[in-house]
Amino acid sequence: MSSKAEREREEVIASGSPLAKHSLNQEALKRSLQGERRLGIFPARVESQITKLLNELGSDEVFSDFFKRAQVFSEKGLVIPIRVGQLSLKVSSLVNQWLKEDIEGFVEHSQDFPHFKFLQGSQFDFLIPQQLMVLNYLRDTGQLPPHPKTIRYVQKSAKVFAYNYGGFNFTESEQLTALSAMIVFGNIARYIGREIAKNRISELHARRMVVVFGETTNRYLQGLKPKKKRH
Repeated sequence: MSSKAEREREEVIASGSPLAKHSLNQEALKRSLQGERRLGIFPARVESQITKLLNELGSDEVFSDFFKRAQVFSEKGLVIPIRVGQLSLKVSSLVNQWLKEDIEGFVEHSQDFPHFKFLQGSQFDFLIPQQLMVLNYLRDTGQLPPHPKTIRYVQKSAKVFAYNYGGFNFTESEQLTALSAMIVFGNIARYIGREIAKNRISELHARRMVVVFGETTNRYLQGLKPKKKRH
């Protein structure tokens, strides 16, 4: 690891953030994921690197929580909307927790996270109720009737959240589901951190956005009923 990368890693650890220990802030993740620009499907030549990365993450508390949730999803045979909703709520809860506990550390360090795109795009973003997220956020923050500029901004933010909420991976192993959740967490934290730093959103409204978007998505998806097969 370069001296610069090591300094950055030590700064994140010192910040006390929820990401302080796991490999989102280490060269291993950048080399294995960012270099390949992939998530969910990896070429054979990096299989050993991915295995090593997952082994490193195994001792991380946040990763372990995501992994256990993924196992429960499989054991119960939960449908995709339920899985997406529950993970979206958990990711948003973690981001909000960090914002609440250490706003300065959050803004400083989340902006340095690498941004990951999903190999096959956001597979489940069509499930995410973007307009309902926007409406609920405006109601929650008392911005009704809203200014057109505010509507455009919240819609843009909802699109970012929807893209990431829809990027969870359930087609491979529970470990990769957990890894995808870590990356969604990092992407959303990075977005919110940059928006606060650029004074596009206040700290209070940032927290409300994270909470409302997560709760709205989960509540909406939990209420979806599977379509009955026609015989």
